[in-house]
Amino acid sequence: MDTDLLLSSVWTAMLWVDWRALFALVAVIISWRGYLIARKSISIAEENARRQEPLIKAYLSQGGYRVDQDKSERIYEFLVSVSNRSDRNNSITQLSLRIFYTLSTGIQQRIEILCDREIVDNDAGQLGTTLTFPTMLDSQQAIEGRCFFRVKNELLEGMNIDKHQICFKDNFDVESSIDIHILQEKA
Repeated sequence: MDTDLLLSSVWTAMLWVDWRALFALVAVIISWRGYLIARKSISIAEENARRQEPLIKAYLSQGGYRVDQDKSERIYEFLVSVSNRSDRNNSITQLSLRIFYTLSTGIQQRIEILCDREIVDNDAGQLGTTLTFPTMLDSQQAIEGRCFFRVKNELLEGMNIDKHQICFKDNFDVESSIDIHILQEKA
């Protein structure tokens, strides 16, 4: 009888060990599945956060400049398209034109001119509506319009202009810009 009791207790111990191993294996599988779900959840949250970041893209459709009648100023005119690629609403708070130039001494500098809201073009409507700032941009929205800049000719005398850059600043202080290396004078 002692052997039967001993065999019975050995079998019971072995079965108990097998059940513990099985429970441990099930716990590992459940934990692994939870880990995979958590990883996917973090990935989705990171993607949503990335899509909420401000992202304004600007494109140039047309551009040029003309010298006014008394030859004291250059008036730059651009037709631009601006799109908000974020899932968050945004607005463009500032629009400026940067002119990068090199002096005859070889020193590189730039001037920055804010958008001139008072310029009214005789060809109104030819290139679209004039953009006003600040301008609200809903998520995934795009707008198109003209913008004007007025620069005194005396500021540009004796300079070798390297490039023009149109800069858009949004309400999150994020800048987006368009580089223009060749700009045509209009008649």
